[in-house]
Amino acid sequence: MKIITGAFVILILLINSCTTKDNLCEAVSCETPSAYLRIQYIDKETNKDLLFSEHAPFQTTDLRINSSSYGGSLPFKIDSIDRDHQYISIISQGNETFTLKLGNKDPDIISIQSKLIKSDCCGSLEITKLTLNQNEFCKSCSPLQTIVIKK
Repeated sequence: MKIITGAFVILILLINSCTTKDNLCEAVSCETPSAYLRIQYIDKETNKDLLFSEHAPFQTTDLRINSSSYGGSLPFKIDSIDRDHQYISIISQGNETFTLKLGNKDPDIISIQSKLIKSDCCGSLEITKLTLNQNEFCKSCSPLQTIVIKK
């Protein structure tokens, strides 16, 4: 009888611990899982930044980014966390293709394949494959991926 009572108490504790976690997860406000791309345009001959170096030949207003998911011109931010470099920052929320057009240069195509990883209460996005102009850039990429494009 003591064994049955002990097993019953353990079962109740396990059920309550699941309920507690579920209740905690319900209270959590999750954001849409995202991957962040930092893009830097570099002159292939001089290795100077085409957008942010002194006397740069292009300005951020010369850059257009379109997304297969967003449709039309995608807003972007300037990432200046790194003291030595600035980047164009865009957010991906799943499988999509970005077309980047810098001034009169040929467009660049970035394609992302990703999957949702369920962990804890909220999930995260894992980039499983990233291509730049149809060439594989990385597999199992970082959720904060830096892409250097030489023009």
